[in-house]
Amino acid sequence: ANSSHTHHALLPFLLWPALGITSRSCMLNLVAATRLSRSLLLSSSFVPAALSTLSTNSCAGVCSSCSSFSCSSCSSSTSTSTSSFSCFSSSTSTSTSTSTSTSTSATFSHTSSSERLTPSSALNRNSTRVTTSTSTGLLSGKQQRSYAALPTPPESYPRIMITGALGQIGTELGARLRHIYGRDNVLATDVRKPFGSLSSDGPFAYADVSRYRTLERLVVEHRIDWVVHLSGILSATGEKKPQLALNVNVDGVRNVIELARVHKLRVFAPSSIAVFGPETPKDMTPDETIMRPTTVYGATKVLLELLGNYYHKIHGVDFRSIRYPGIISAETMPGGGTTDYAVEVFHDVLNSKDHHYTCWLEKDTMLPMMHMNDCLDATVALLQADSSTLSQRIYNVAGVSFTPEQLFDSIRKEIPDLSIDYKIDPVRQSIANSWPRSLNDERARADWGWKASYDINDIVRAMFTRLRQKQQEAPVVKRISPLLSD
Repeated sequence: ANSSHTHHALLPFLLWPALGITSRSCMLNLVAATRLSRSLLLSSSFVPAALSTLSTNSCAGVCSSCSSFSCSSCSSSTSTSTSSFSCFSSSTSTSTSTSTSTSTSATFSHTSSSERLTPSSALNRNSTRVTTSTSTGLLSGKQQRSYAALPTPPESYPRIMITGALGQIGTELGARLRHIYGRDNVLATDVRKPFGSLSSDGPFAYADVSRYRTLERLVVEHRIDWVVHLSGILSATGEKKPQLALNVNVDGVRNVIELARVHKLRVFAPSSIAVFGPETPKDMTPDETIMRPTTVYGATKVLLELLGNYYHKIHGVDFRSIRYPGIISAETMPGGGTTDYAVEVFHDVLNSKDHHYTCWLEKDTMLPMMHMNDCLDATVALLQADSSTLSQRIYNVAGVSFTPEQLFDSIRKEIPDLSIDYKIDPVRQSIANSWPRSLNDERARADWGWKASYDINDIVRAMFTRLRQKQQEAPVVKRISPLLSD
């Protein structure tokens, strides 16, 4: 009788190609299309736009639970008032069939997009599988297809970008965050070619932190919510190459914090005990105290803290930071820090027949240290903390403080014939003399429940256990590699 009725009558047939309906498809799709057309015809001007939108999708039906037009082959959905098929966005699986000679049934195993998953279930979500059974007149019997569903984490999951992901902390923190939030939600970046699990267990991209547009493009294209900024030149290397340290450390943090302001990001950027200097109290150093570092590395970390606090107070940026002590890990070699002797000694002792090590710090130089597992626990805890519980933005975290001599005495419990001599590096010794002997971390304990787990003997046992395991794995690689090269 009028144009809207004409549209109502013709729209189901116009929608057939968009819905993927062929002459052999079930008649139920016609019913779904008819009901879909009613909801679209609430506004006659919406019809051309709806047809244009639907023509870009290749879908099979309408969900029986969430009333959305969705399927495994596309991520788009259009709200309708009918129900025929199950989809990824619904929490209920539905099997539909008709009495005609052609039938199609689809069962999707999935989780509702509105369901709030816990971090521990992220990997289960990403490993969801879809099984589709199809029986038509063209096939003899039933054909089974099983394939992995595209990971679609809930909206509550953050998308995280890590800069400096190939460094000592980045390699292990990246793996930890992927385990919590899912591999596809953590983008690792660096200026070097990736290695190990970072090259195969999730997305990786080149990123020079001194170039704002490079970082911004990654933030936009990957829809980043949090940035973990680990890129930096460490203390000893910074003294040898001060201009490089300024370029990387200053430009990097300036760009990352400005990106956080523009794109409303949460930023974690670690500081260091290097912010302290000779005038700082040496024992149980508090969070707020005199900061007059004697190194270019320490100066760049003071700038990081000042910028972070400024952007938080003036622009509302969710900035968070921990003053890392010396970090001890068996997974990667140290990268030019003053406390690196506490990692090097384990490698040198195990790789030398005489179990000898030459230390560059004086035997009574006490410094705050921390095992990598404690470092990762502290970092993740602060990242996840409710912003309302944070009384400040930069925190001390204490692991255990010890001298080289105390560490070597603990190592002798594992390697009784350990021999040590000392060849003091004046640059590193001067840096170490300006740092605290111990840290007061009571605010981290009170605000977000921080507590270290490793003492000096735990660190030694953990290091030897892991390094010996890696030594046992190494001969296998050596035996296989000649075959691969042939």
